[in-house]
Amino acid sequence: MKNSWILSLLAPAVICSAFAEERIIPKNREQTTKFKEIENGKELSWLNSNVKTEHAFQKKELKVLVWNVFKGVKKDIFKKFPGIAEKYDLALIQEAYTTPDMMTMFAKTPFRYTLAGSFIYRPENVTTGVATGSMIEAKTERPFRSKYKEPIVDAAQMCLASEFVISGITDKLMVVNVHAINFVPSEMLFHQLEQIKQQIEGHKGPVILAGDFNVWDEKKTKYLMRIAKMLSLSQVAFQEDHRKTFKGFPLDHIFYRGIKLKSATTYKMNDLSDHNPLEAVFELP
Repeated sequence: MKNSWILSLLAPAVICSAFAEERIIPKNREQTTKFKEIENGKELSWLNSNVKTEHAFQKKELKVLVWNVFKGVKKDIFKKFPGIAEKYDLALIQEAYTTPDMMTMFAKTPFRYTLAGSFIYRPENVTTGVATGSMIEAKTERPFRSKYKEPIVDAAQMCLASEFVISGITDKLMVVNVHAINFVPSEMLFHQLEQIKQQIEGHKGPVILAGDFNVWDEKKTKYLMRIAKMLSLSQVAFQEDHRKTFKGFPLDHIFYRGIKLKSATTYKMNDLSDHNPLEAVFELP
Protein backbone atom coordinates (compact mmCIF):
# COMPACT_ATOMS: atom_id res chain seq x y z
CA MET A 1 0.00 0.00 0.00
CA LYS A 2 2.79 2.42 0.93
CA ASN A 3 4.66 1.79 -2.32
CA SER A 4 1.45 2.29 -4.35
CA TRP A 5 0.91 5.62 -2.66
CA ILE A 6 4.44 6.74 -3.52
CA LEU A 7 4.00 5.67 -7.14
CA SER A 8 0.75 7.64 -7.37
CA LEU A 9 2.63 10.76 -6.36
CA LEU A 10 5.40 10.11 -8.84
CA ALA A 11 3.05 9.36 -11.74
CA PRO A 12 2.33 12.99 -12.66
CA ALA A 13 6.04 13.71 -13.03
CA VAL A 14 6.46 10.73 -15.33
CA ILE A 15 3.53 11.85 -17.46
CA CYS A 16 4.89 15.40 -17.58
CA SER A 17 8.07 14.15 -19.23
CA ALA A 18 6.01 12.62 -22.03
CA PHE A 19 4.57 16.05 -22.79
CA ALA A 20 7.80 17.99 -22.34
CA GLU A 21 8.48 18.43 -26.05
CA GLU A 22 4.99 19.85 -26.64
CA ARG A 23 4.34 22.04 -23.61
CA ILE A 24 6.12 24.90 -21.90
CA ILE A 25 6.89 23.43 -18.49
CA PRO A 26 8.84 25.10 -15.67
CA LYS A 27 12.26 23.49 -15.35
CA ASN A 28 12.18 23.59 -11.57
CA ARG A 29 9.68 24.20 -8.81
CA GLU A 30 10.87 27.74 -8.13
CA GLN A 31 9.72 28.82 -11.58
CA THR A 32 6.11 28.14 -10.65
CA THR A 33 6.15 31.46 -8.81
CA LYS A 34 5.75 33.00 -12.27
CA PHE A 35 2.15 31.74 -12.29
CA LYS A 36 -0.45 33.63 -10.30
CA GLU A 37 -4.02 32.55 -9.69
CA ILE A 38 -6.79 35.03 -10.44
CA GLU A 39 -8.71 36.41 -7.48
CA ASN A 40 -12.23 35.17 -6.81
CA GLY A 41 -14.79 37.35 -8.54
CA LYS A 42 -12.30 38.55 -11.15
CA GLU A 43 -12.20 35.42 -13.34
CA LEU A 44 -14.29 36.79 -16.22
CA SER A 45 -13.12 39.17 -18.92
CA TRP A 46 -14.46 39.91 -22.39
CA LEU A 47 -12.46 39.80 -25.60
CA ASN A 48 -13.47 41.49 -28.83
CA SER A 49 -16.26 43.09 -26.82
CA ASN A 50 -17.02 45.72 -29.49
CA VAL A 51 -18.79 43.06 -31.59
CA LYS A 52 -22.53 43.65 -31.89
CA THR A 53 -24.29 40.66 -30.35
CA GLU A 54 -27.80 39.26 -30.71
CA HIS A 55 -30.00 38.14 -27.82
CA ALA A 56 -31.00 34.68 -29.07
CA PHE A 57 -30.13 31.92 -31.51
CA GLN A 58 -32.61 32.44 -34.33
CA LYS A 59 -31.77 29.66 -36.75
CA LYS A 60 -32.30 25.99 -36.03
CA GLU A 61 -28.84 24.77 -37.02
CA LEU A 62 -26.00 25.32 -34.54
CA LYS A 63 -22.45 24.69 -35.72
CA VAL A 64 -19.99 24.27 -32.84
CA LEU A 65 -16.17 24.40 -32.77
CA VAL A 66 -14.25 22.91 -29.82
CA TRP A 67 -10.48 23.45 -29.76
CA ASN A 68 -7.55 23.58 -27.38
CA VAL A 69 -5.37 26.15 -29.15
CA PHE A 70 -2.16 25.46 -27.17
CA LYS A 71 -1.73 29.13 -26.11
CA GLY A 72 -0.68 29.99 -29.67
CA VAL A 73 2.65 28.20 -29.35
CA LYS A 74 2.29 27.19 -33.02
CA LYS A 75 2.26 30.63 -34.62
CA ASP A 76 0.41 29.73 -37.84
CA ILE A 77 -2.81 29.53 -35.84
CA PHE A 78 -2.90 33.33 -35.61
CA LYS A 79 -3.30 33.61 -39.39
CA LYS A 80 -5.65 30.68 -39.96
CA PHE A 81 -7.96 30.70 -36.95
CA PRO A 82 -10.15 33.65 -38.07
CA GLY A 83 -11.03 31.92 -41.34
CA ILE A 84 -11.87 28.72 -39.49
CA ALA A 85 -13.93 30.36 -36.73
CA GLU A 86 -16.18 32.34 -39.07
CA LYS A 87 -17.81 29.10 -40.23
CA TYR A 88 -19.25 28.44 -36.75
CA ASP A 89 -22.00 29.79 -34.51
CA LEU A 90 -20.28 28.89 -31.24
CA ALA A 91 -16.60 28.42 -30.38
CA LEU A 92 -15.41 26.69 -27.21
CA ILE A 93 -11.70 27.41 -26.84
CA GLN A 94 -9.30 26.01 -24.28
CA GLU A 95 -5.86 27.49 -23.52
CA ALA A 96 -6.87 30.91 -24.78
CA TYR A 97 -4.02 33.29 -24.00
CA THR A 98 -4.21 37.08 -23.91
CA THR A 99 -0.99 37.82 -25.75
CA PRO A 100 -1.18 40.60 -28.38
CA ASP A 101 -1.06 38.02 -31.21
CA MET A 102 -3.95 35.99 -29.85
CA MET A 103 -6.00 39.08 -29.01
CA THR A 104 -5.56 40.21 -32.61
CA MET A 105 -6.54 36.72 -33.78
CA PHE A 106 -9.79 36.86 -31.80
CA ALA A 107 -10.49 40.39 -33.03
CA LYS A 108 -10.45 39.14 -36.63
CA THR A 109 -13.35 36.75 -35.93
CA PRO A 110 -17.05 37.70 -35.78
CA PHE A 111 -17.39 36.63 -32.13
CA ARG A 112 -17.47 38.22 -28.73
CA TYR A 113 -15.56 35.99 -26.29
CA THR A 114 -16.01 35.50 -22.59
CA LEU A 115 -12.73 34.38 -21.02
CA ALA A 116 -12.76 32.53 -17.71
CA GLY A 117 -9.17 32.95 -16.61
CA SER A 118 -7.36 30.17 -14.79
CA PHE A 119 -4.11 31.97 -13.99
CA ILE A 120 -1.84 34.84 -14.98
CA TYR A 121 1.67 34.38 -16.32
CA ARG A 122 3.54 37.09 -14.40
CA PRO A 123 6.42 38.08 -16.70
CA GLU A 124 4.09 39.06 -19.55
CA ASN A 125 1.00 39.69 -17.39
CA VAL A 126 -1.15 37.57 -19.69
CA THR A 127 -4.11 35.42 -18.71
CA THR A 128 -4.91 31.90 -19.88
CA GLY A 129 -8.18 30.02 -19.56
CA VAL A 130 -11.26 28.90 -21.47
CA ALA A 131 -13.01 31.26 -23.87
CA THR A 132 -16.53 30.84 -25.22
CA GLY A 133 -17.20 32.86 -28.35
CA SER A 134 -20.45 33.66 -30.14
CA MET A 135 -22.43 36.44 -31.78
CA ILE A 136 -25.18 35.62 -29.26
CA GLU A 137 -24.82 37.26 -25.86
CA ALA A 138 -25.05 34.77 -23.00
CA LYS A 139 -27.92 35.32 -20.56
CA THR A 140 -25.83 34.05 -17.65
CA GLU A 141 -22.13 33.19 -17.29
CA ARG A 142 -20.73 31.21 -14.35
CA PRO A 143 -17.02 30.45 -14.06
CA PHE A 144 -16.07 27.67 -11.67
CA ARG A 145 -12.61 26.78 -10.47
CA SER A 146 -11.21 23.31 -9.78
CA LYS A 147 -10.61 22.67 -6.08
CA TYR A 148 -7.25 21.06 -6.76
CA LYS A 149 -4.23 22.54 -8.54
CA GLU A 150 -2.03 21.24 -11.30
CA PRO A 151 1.53 20.53 -10.18
CA ILE A 152 3.06 22.18 -13.25
CA VAL A 153 1.78 25.70 -12.71
CA ASP A 154 0.59 25.29 -9.11
CA ALA A 155 -2.77 26.73 -10.17
CA ALA A 156 -6.33 25.52 -10.61
CA GLN A 157 -8.15 25.18 -13.93
CA MET A 158 -11.29 27.10 -14.80
CA CYS A 159 -14.46 26.03 -16.59
CA LEU A 160 -17.29 28.25 -17.84
CA ALA A 161 -21.03 27.54 -17.86
CA SER A 162 -23.04 29.86 -20.13
CA GLU A 163 -26.76 29.98 -20.83
CA PHE A 164 -28.11 31.17 -24.18
CA VAL A 165 -31.64 32.02 -25.28
CA ILE A 166 -33.08 30.01 -28.18
CA SER A 167 -35.72 31.85 -30.13
CA GLY A 168 -39.20 30.37 -29.80
CA ILE A 169 -38.69 28.28 -26.66
CA THR A 170 -38.57 29.03 -22.95
CA ASP A 171 -35.73 26.69 -22.00
CA LYS A 172 -32.22 28.02 -22.42
CA LEU A 173 -29.23 26.26 -23.93
CA MET A 174 -26.51 25.60 -21.35
CA VAL A 175 -22.98 25.40 -22.76
CA VAL A 176 -20.19 24.22 -20.47
CA ASN A 177 -16.64 24.86 -21.70
CA VAL A 178 -14.21 22.54 -19.92
CA HIS A 179 -10.48 22.43 -19.36
CA ALA A 180 -9.84 19.73 -16.78
CA ILE A 181 -6.84 19.60 -14.49
CA ASN A 182 -3.99 17.37 -15.62
CA PHE A 183 -1.08 15.45 -14.09
CA VAL A 184 -3.05 14.81 -10.88
CA PRO A 185 -4.33 11.67 -9.14
CA SER A 186 -7.68 10.44 -10.46
CA GLU A 187 -9.65 11.51 -7.40
CA MET A 188 -8.69 15.16 -7.95
CA LEU A 189 -10.01 15.06 -11.51
CA PHE A 190 -13.15 13.28 -10.28
CA HIS A 191 -13.85 16.18 -7.94
CA GLN A 192 -13.76 18.59 -10.87
CA LEU A 193 -16.08 16.33 -12.89
CA GLU A 194 -18.48 16.40 -9.95
CA GLN A 195 -18.33 20.21 -10.04
CA ILE A 196 -19.36 20.05 -13.69
CA LYS A 197 -22.20 17.70 -12.80
CA GLN A 198 -23.48 20.16 -10.19
CA GLN A 199 -23.59 22.93 -12.79
CA ILE A 200 -25.70 20.87 -15.18
CA GLU A 201 -27.96 18.66 -13.06
CA GLY A 202 -30.45 21.39 -12.15
CA HIS A 203 -30.75 22.70 -15.72
CA LYS A 204 -34.00 21.74 -17.48
CA GLY A 205 -33.14 22.75 -21.04
CA PRO A 206 -30.70 21.61 -23.74
CA VAL A 207 -27.03 21.13 -22.84
CA ILE A 208 -23.68 21.05 -24.63
CA LEU A 209 -20.73 19.92 -22.52
CA ALA A 210 -17.40 20.03 -24.34
CA GLY A 211 -13.70 20.65 -24.08
CA ASP A 212 -10.40 19.11 -23.02
CA PHE A 213 -11.18 16.65 -20.22
CA ASN A 214 -7.66 15.18 -19.86
CA VAL A 215 -9.01 11.65 -19.36
CA TRP A 216 -5.98 9.66 -20.42
CA ASP A 217 -6.63 6.32 -18.75
CA GLU A 218 -9.49 3.86 -18.38
CA LYS A 219 -10.38 4.89 -14.83
CA LYS A 220 -10.71 8.59 -15.67
CA THR A 221 -12.58 7.90 -18.91
CA LYS A 222 -15.07 5.61 -17.18
CA TYR A 223 -15.76 8.23 -14.53
CA LEU A 224 -16.44 10.86 -17.19
CA MET A 225 -18.82 8.50 -19.00
CA ARG A 226 -20.57 7.75 -15.71
CA ILE A 227 -21.13 11.47 -15.12
CA ALA A 228 -22.48 11.86 -18.67
CA LYS A 229 -24.90 8.97 -18.13
CA MET A 230 -26.14 10.41 -14.85
CA LEU A 231 -26.88 13.69 -16.65
CA SER A 232 -28.59 11.89 -19.58
CA LEU A 233 -25.96 13.24 -21.96
CA SER A 234 -25.14 11.54 -25.26
CA GLN A 235 -21.55 11.41 -26.47
CA VAL A 236 -20.67 12.71 -29.92
CA ALA A 237 -19.06 10.11 -32.18
CA PHE A 238 -16.94 11.52 -34.99
CA GLN A 239 -17.11 10.49 -38.64
CA GLU A 240 -13.41 11.30 -38.95
CA ASP A 241 -11.72 11.02 -35.58
CA HIS A 242 -8.39 12.83 -35.34
CA ARG A 243 -8.69 13.82 -31.70
CA LYS A 244 -5.51 14.09 -29.66
CA THR A 245 -4.91 10.95 -27.61
CA PHE A 246 -2.59 10.00 -24.81
CA LYS A 247 -1.98 6.33 -24.06
CA GLY A 248 -4.70 5.64 -26.65
CA PHE A 249 -7.41 7.69 -24.88
CA PRO A 250 -8.96 10.79 -26.53
CA LEU A 251 -8.63 13.91 -24.39
CA ASP A 252 -11.31 16.04 -26.06
CA HIS A 253 -15.03 15.25 -25.96
CA ILE A 254 -18.45 16.68 -26.78
CA PHE A 255 -21.64 15.63 -24.97
CA TYR A 256 -25.19 16.87 -25.50
CA ARG A 257 -28.86 16.46 -24.64
CA GLY A 258 -32.14 18.06 -25.70
CA ILE A 259 -30.88 18.78 -29.22
CA LYS A 260 -30.36 16.61 -32.28
CA LEU A 261 -26.88 15.80 -33.60
CA LYS A 262 -26.76 16.19 -37.38
CA SER A 263 -23.04 15.57 -38.02
CA ALA A 264 -19.65 15.58 -36.33
CA THR A 265 -16.05 15.39 -37.44
CA THR A 266 -12.53 16.47 -36.56
CA TYR A 267 -9.79 17.98 -38.69
CA LYS A 268 -6.06 17.32 -38.89
CA MET A 269 -4.42 20.63 -38.01
CA ASN A 270 -1.28 19.57 -36.16
CA ASP A 271 0.54 22.57 -37.63
CA LEU A 272 -1.77 24.90 -35.67
CA SER A 273 -2.00 23.27 -32.21
CA ASP A 274 -1.13 20.15 -30.26
CA HIS A 275 -4.88 19.34 -30.33
CA ASN A 276 -7.01 18.99 -33.45
CA PRO A 277 -10.30 20.90 -33.67
CA LEU A 278 -13.67 19.18 -33.11
CA GLU A 279 -16.81 20.11 -35.03
CA ALA A 280 -20.42 19.22 -34.21
CA VAL A 281 -23.55 20.40 -36.00
CA PHE A 282 -26.78 20.33 -34.00
CA GLU A 283 -30.44 20.98 -34.71
CA LEU A 284 -31.95 23.19 -32.04
CA PRO A 285 -35.52 22.68 -30.73
